[in-house]
Amino acid sequence: MHTNNTNFIKGNYTLKNVRLETGFISDETGVIGTKTELFSIEIKDGKIEKITKNDPQLANAIDAKGLLMLPSFKDMHIHLDKTLYGLPWQALSPKRKSVADMIAYEQEIIPELLKTSIKRAEQLISLLQNYGTTFARTHFNVDTTSGLRSLENLEIALENKKRIFWSRISSFSSAWFILYRFCTINGRSCKIG
Repeated sequence: MHTNNTNFIKGNYTLKNVRLETGFISDETGVIGTKTELFSIEIKDGKIEKITKNDPQLANAIDAKGLLMLPSFKDMHIHLDKTLYGLPWQALSPKRKSVADMIAYEQEIIPELLKTSIKRAEQLISLLQNYGTTFARTHFNVDTTSGLRSLENLEIALENKKRIFWSRISSFSSAWFILYRFCTINGRSCKIG
């Protein structure tokens, strides 16, 4: 269920018409499906307090409209800092075949991407949330072109979403270490990453 209302995420509320898996459907070949039923769910301090038989008449409950409830997802490898999300479509170029090609390409585009990277990172976080992701292990670029600006912009975007999205940040500088023996900028990258 998508909602723009984040006030109730950690509060107290009740959901009705929530679909949960209750068992499996099997035949002679094995499991062929799942059984589901509708339930009402009480939330207290952002955690499930009680699951009860569905009461579709609950007046103050949020109606899940029969949608399947799943646990939140974690994205364990994403680059929120240099996303192209929100920009016009760009096809993959056959000119970028090697790590060196990609580094050269990023040196060219990252300064321009940084101008709008906070907004685009926030948009990508919203997209992730719409599909159930509440945590991401995100990388940031460390390079001679942008210094730590990718990290600084990423930190702003994550700070703006911290009430409703959790993260862990890792530096992405292995290609620079290999090709340029580039270890750190102001000593900060190695401490973070």
